[in-house]
Amino acid sequence: MNTSTQQQRRESAEKKRSGLSPRLRNSASAYVAFFLLLLASTVFAAPKSRAALKALQSNSSQAPWAVADAPYRLLVKRTAAPEVPEAGIEINIQEFGQTRPDLSDVLLMDKDGIPQPLARIGRRTGGRVVLLAQKLKIEEIYYLYFGGDKARAVPDWTPKLSLLMETRPAPHNLAFDSLQSLKVAWSQSQEAPGAGFFQTIYRGGNPFGPNANFLSHYTGYLRVPKARDITFYTLSSDCSFVVINDQDTFGWPGRHTPECTPATVVKKTVACPEGLVKIEYYAAKGDVGPDDRLEAATVLGWQIPTGFETIPAESWVHPGTTQIVGFQTADNRPMPVIRAGVDSFIGYSGQWFYETRFEVRPPSAANEWEAAWTFEDGATVTGSSGARLLTGRESQMIKCTLTHNGSTMNEVFRIDIPDRLQRASINDFGDVQRYLRLILSEDCSKLSPETIHARLTLLREYGSDQDIARFAAYWHEQNQTDNLWMPTRLATIRAHAQTDPAQAKQEFYDLSRSLQPLVHKVFSAELATTEMDLLVYFQRNADAFGRLMQIGFLNPDLSRLVKIRIADLHRLLGHYKEAAEMYKDLGLKKTDPALPVKDSAASIAIRDLLDKGFSKDAQYKLVEWEMRRPMVKFDSDYLLLRARAFMWFGRWNEALAELESFQKVQPDNPFQIDAQFYLARIRYEKGSKEEARKMWNDFAQAYPRHPLASQAREWAKKP
Repeated sequence: MNTSTQQQRRESAEKKRSGLSPRLRNSASAYVAFFLLLLASTVFAAPKSRAALKALQSNSSQAPWAVADAPYRLLVKRTAAPEVPEAGIEINIQEFGQTRPDLSDVLLMDKDGIPQPLARIGRRTGGRVVLLAQKLKIEEIYYLYFGGDKARAVPDWTPKLSLLMETRPAPHNLAFDSLQSLKVAWSQSQEAPGAGFFQTIYRGGNPFGPNANFLSHYTGYLRVPKARDITFYTLSSDCSFVVINDQDTFGWPGRHTPECTPATVVKKTVACPEGLVKIEYYAAKGDVGPDDRLEAATVLGWQIPTGFETIPAESWVHPGTTQIVGFQTADNRPMPVIRAGVDSFIGYSGQWFYETRFEVRPPSAANEWEAAWTFEDGATVTGSSGARLLTGRESQMIKCTLTHNGSTMNEVFRIDIPDRLQRASINDFGDVQRYLRLILSEDCSKLSPETIHARLTLLREYGSDQDIARFAAYWHEQNQTDNLWMPTRLATIRAHAQTDPAQAKQEFYDLSRSLQPLVHKVFSAELATTEMDLLVYFQRNADAFGRLMQIGFLNPDLSRLVKIRIADLHRLLGHYKEAAEMYKDLGLKKTDPALPVKDSAASIAIRDLLDKGFSKDAQYKLVEWEMRRPMVKFDSDYLLLRARAFMWFGRWNEALAELESFQKVQPDNPFQIDAQFYLARIRYEKGSKEEARKMWNDFAQAYPRHPLASQAREWAKKP
């Protein structure tokens, strides 16, 4: 029990840290534990033996082209024999968008051109084709012909499928109460199933499509060395039913989570004969609600002397395996092959982002063919390779259009989310910046509204106002209650203020007048602080004082902050005496001997946050500091830190105002050296690049050992 508690605490802590929640809760006792690693879906790994591929492609002794009307063939080599001959030998290939829906164009031949028995198991457009050969000799090369939209006669055979998983869409009116309802829904589905062989019945999500509203069907054979009674159990969300040796045996009907205890787990003891025992496992998943524990799960296990366990892989019959060691075309052109994969993911604020890469291989083909990639979410990429973020845990279809000397070929493939995947972290500056670079490299005018919304979720926290404004311009959401609607519009106004303050001010007042009363109330603080910034940093004249006082009257909860902003306006106008008096009046009434230590700690903490890229956290700390002791603007490095925070958000005018004020009110502050570096950066971003480069060169020469000297030299080289 203690072990289970510790595990739950670790999962809870991890959920808070990264936004990734466990797929299912663990239930455990001193006698049993169900540990369910339930992830989104599986991608089948493509063969990676590049040396073998190269050798075979250059082998002049290969068999002649035996099927004249087939434009493509794959070279297949057996790597492992089946555990029982009836299980066959799996051939798993990329679909390429070139096969017929019923796979009738696929033909397997040996080196002498003799067709081989082949069972066509499954095809998923742009995904994988699953075939079972009856017999393949070890070390011999076989040739799999396909394409050309021609049906070809193939010696057929019927294998024992194990362990095969298939999925199909579920009807919206599906009843979850019986095996019969699932069988009827399965037979009536008009969509070709996704299919693949797996090691166990132990999954979360749908590896072949959306993770909600789908049916699952597993077919397999258990090896039972000696006749005995076996107690089987099922865990699922939603319903599941187990069929043993073609007999409806037991199930867990209804809609539910997979959570249970050893006392409540659904199980059945079955007398199993010696030999192979046929198992079929049906499951269905409906809508996924806001509670992530309702995500899909399918687990089939059995009872052992020490408790319960998932039926292990070694107890199932599995087919033999093959490797694709060559890909050829009838006209002997270097055949482009698409490779794609997922490197990492980040979960943030209910959104999932997957770092994906794709390329045309081999290099000889990549050099000859021009590639254009079109994604389901509207994105387009050109070039022989690329990378971008996919949003959401569903697989995405990609079309690659390849052109060469007037010839065009379209390859369709899917990028699926693998089971085991490197997790990037929102707490790692390098990870976040890498994800942002991928987002910002896109042409947002082509993206779907759903994709833009997801990107804005991440940009709102880690991007600049200009970044947010660029994407928000193509997000035409009219629902003011959307949690991104107001923040993105305020960011857009701040971005516009950098180049046209008057227009930005008009946009702000137009926005305020258009708001629904409830929205205005919810965002009253954000509206007030945005307007104050426009008045203090852009209008910056005596007329602004009256409006600032009105804002304080209308927002009594912000009265202290309004007074600080009025003092800020005095300071920026050069009224240092008035500003200092107001700051002092708003400061601590009693002397605090620990004040220097507290100020130093605040400065160090904020500087550390800014160095690590946590700009929002730094901004919150800055507000806390000035609210506690406004006079820090005259006797610390607060203004420099505030300028640096503004820089992270692309608010270059506000940063310049605070940096120039810092130089005037504290000319002897030791951080004035740092201020020179950041002033050059502001000049650079505002268009005075030659002046900025000179400032950086002067900085590096004057302070060669300063921590910022190396950065100054790098920035001085930028065009």
